[in-house]
Amino acid sequence: MLQAINEQGKCIIPAIMSANEIKQFKKTFEMFFCPVCKEQVRLRLGTKRIPHFSHISRADCPNHVGGEGIDHEQGKLQLFNWLKKQGYVVDLEVYLKPIKQRADLLMNYGSRMVAIEYQCAKITTQEIIKRTKGYQSVGITPIWILGSSQMNRQGKAILKLTSTLQHYLHQYPSNDFARLLFYCPHTHNIAFFDLVSFVTSYRALGEFCFLKLSQLQFSHLFKQGVIDPIPNQWLIEKKKFRLSSPKIGYSSEQAFYQWLYLNQLHPSQLSSWVGLPVSGQWLIKGSVWEWQARLCYDFFNKQVNFTDQELAHFAKPYFQSSRDYPLILKDVNPIRTYLNYFIMSDLITCNGNYYKLTKQIGRYKCVEQSLYNDQRLHIKLKRDMRSQM
Repeated sequence: MLQAINEQGKCIIPAIMSANEIKQFKKTFEMFFCPVCKEQVRLRLGTKRIPHFSHISRADCPNHVGGEGIDHEQGKLQLFNWLKKQGYVVDLEVYLKPIKQRADLLMNYGSRMVAIEYQCAKITTQEIIKRTKGYQSVGITPIWILGSSQMNRQGKAILKLTSTLQHYLHQYPSNDFARLLFYCPHTHNIAFFDLVSFVTSYRALGEFCFLKLSQLQFSHLFKQGVIDPIPNQWLIEKKKFRLSSPKIGYSSEQAFYQWLYLNQLHPSQLSSWVGLPVSGQWLIKGSVWEWQARLCYDFFNKQVNFTDQELAHFAKPYFQSSRDYPLILKDVNPIRTYLNYFIMSDLITCNGNYYKLTKQIGRYKCVEQSLYNDQRLHIKLKRDMRSQM
């Protein structure tokens, strides 16, 4: 831990002190104590790690967190200093007894209390949800900032986003897109990743932004700029899908390709309306290609006239009923977002709670025709969305 209390009960953070001040502590042989369990702790000094304290004999203290590495200590301290310079009332390593959790940073932000967790180590999905809901249960807004080692970038606009990392996604009611935050204590860069959609179960398409910590205000963590909901990178990912060979590694993929075969379909022939980017894809099982293909060919084409209730009933088996995303504070419905594409283009008309498909969703004869129509639809949807802004 980075702080302790001395014999006079004063909080001491040696990492923000000068070398001379730290030497004075060594000369006086002053004793230090854990602010939670009040047991004695030892001041640790060295060349590889920043000055910190460790328990001498009591490892079961609720304030004791094992496995904190150098990056975690440095990043936590840098974020602490960053907030202090902006004039915020912020405390380091605060143990919250009602929920038995220790926040890396706890601060006042207007009328709210905010806990910042700088998470460098990998933890389970269950732990993320438990700790997030713990803060929320006592009226504290949690913000997770991930260590840069957890950012697996796979291209200019692509991030590998495992099912565990998806639970760090923040989305506030005022934001259109969910966001991940990363921080590197060596470069002092904060990385923003605003998620547009998934192109596979773990391959996420979005927009990256890298800024120096010194260039940011705390409020910037919540603000979003103008983000393209149908970026050009989507066409590249769609082309990869159309030209890829069937993958037989997972049962869900096997079932999808079997469904394509039984319906005399192939990825290269699917309508351009299959695979459009939508927010909230994390709520749905399987890939965006699978559920949109089934919706187009098994529901829209066969149902033609339908209601909200009938659409919801068809889509229900595809939703991840057991998933819990306590950091997603905006009401997100990927099926509704997808339906709105059709309504915007008059391919589906809407009259109250009743909908009608105006033209059957077809298939293409060759991949050249598919790629050409992908580009045309991409341009059309961009134009239509601009006209509605």
